[in-house]
Amino acid sequence: MKQAKQHFGQFLFKPDRSQPQRALAIQALLLAFFSTACAAKPVTVQPKNAPAQKKVQVGSIDQVAHGKILFERLTCAGCHPNGDNTLHPYRPLKGPGFLARYKEDGKIELIIRAGVPRAGMPSFSKAQVGEKDMKDLIAYIRSLTPSSKK
Repeated sequence: MKQAKQHFGQFLFKPDRSQPQRALAIQALLLAFFSTACAAKPVTVQPKNAPAQKKVQVGSIDQVAHGKILFERLTCAGCHPNGDNTLHPYRPLKGPGFLARYKEDGKIELIIRAGVPRAGMPSFSKAQVGEKDMKDLIAYIRSLTPSSKK
């Protein structure tokens, strides 16, 4: 680990590095830190004031609210605030383009489960995000596109 820090420091502060290269290196470091922090333990969250046995309907307000909590706790909101995309602004998680690319919830789940390593998105296993939590997370992502634009 010490060698990796030294190597990264040499890369980051080498005089011939341009500002965009430094920014990219810092983003990579932050992403590596946060993705390993997320991978450290599974996240299980219950909505506030909700009984444990309560069944949530697909797309219900409780499901969307719980999905939003997960979206923030899993640090999705760091790169996707309000459904935008800070690393790739032309690929937001909302709007007609998103709906056209991801008509089925299964496609969204595949992206979340596999991640997009080349684009900096970590993967989330079933141990990290269970089936119910995944459905709630997808319900929240779907809620980012207003009904009139669907």
